[in-house]
Amino acid sequence: MRQLSIVLCGMILAMFSVKAADGNLQLINVSADTSMNLVSVSLEDSILVDSLSFNEATAYLTVPEGNNQTLKFTSVAYPSESFELNNLDIQAGQYYQSILNGVINSTGYTSNPEGISLDLTATWNTVDTSDIAGNKIKVNFFHGVSDLVELDVADFQLDFIVDDMSYGEYSATSTQLTKLSRDLFITSTDSANTIASRSIDLTTIDGKTLTILLSGFIVPSANNDGPAVSFLGVDEAGNVFALDMITTVFEALVTQFKHYPNPASYFTFIEFNNSYLSEITLSIVDLSGKIISNEFIQLTKGFNKIKMDLPELANGLYFISIETNGSRSALPLVIAK
Repeated sequence: MRQLSIVLCGMILAMFSVKAADGNLQLINVSADTSMNLVSVSLEDSILVDSLSFNEATAYLTVPEGNNQTLKFTSVAYPSESFELNNLDIQAGQYYQSILNGVINSTGYTSNPEGISLDLTATWNTVDTSDIAGNKIKVNFFHGVSDLVELDVADFQLDFIVDDMSYGEYSATSTQLTKLSRDLFITSTDSANTIASRSIDLTTIDGKTLTILLSGFIVPSANNDGPAVSFLGVDEAGNVFALDMITTVFEALVTQFKHYPNPASYFTFIEFNNSYLSEITLSIVDLSGKIISNEFIQLTKGFNKIKMDLPELANGLYFISIETNGSRSALPLVIAK
């Protein structure tokens, strides 16, 4: 009996010693190069994953702690093509994330403006999962849109903004978000144009952290017909899901517009705070839907106040049509002279 107890204690101690020597690593492939659509990944020549597809992620894998380790991504179709991350230090109990992105070479691909390289590369990031409240989640972003230099990400509730995130960069926001539905606006830093608007329901996501991947090409036809740009969420279990297109966010923004005087005679002012729009078109429309006048307006970030001169109109009800990026809404306007 005593011998059995000793054996059991030894087994328990061995289990704890193995667990204590493990780190945690999540692998993600967002390389838009078609030759890297499928890769194998090894750590110190030990295979972690034999096939990781484009826009695919693993759950957090247990990996041995150690210093100066090498992580290697290898093309399954072209085994001579690979990328290595060297001198990695993995500590027990810590969480890490490595994201493959870029292309093997630039042949057939349009380089980023300003000469930012599209070379195959990978990031290595420490993911802090400590001190996150039960009803919160930490959202991280990765910019892998290969033909865009820099971008911004804004939350419609303005709980966080990611500024000037460069191609190939991983940006971990320190803001903990309440698990609610969120609307995200991804814009080009250079032009302030909205690249895409997406929504995500944080209430459905298990775990403490979420990574949002921005990958692919804005212009696939100029890049070997590579994958089109996509915006995906990856949870801790490695589940990858597409973020929904926003259909109502513009209407939500328009509810914040103030226009006065109303009733109006010869002009009206429109005021609103702008977090993501670069331009709008304002039109006067009558009850039959006829466009009486329109005006193209360049916007600035922050507070905007626009004076809209009104054409000669008979008294009655009209609408101010507000249009941008294919979305349209309207404000009632009464003309009384």
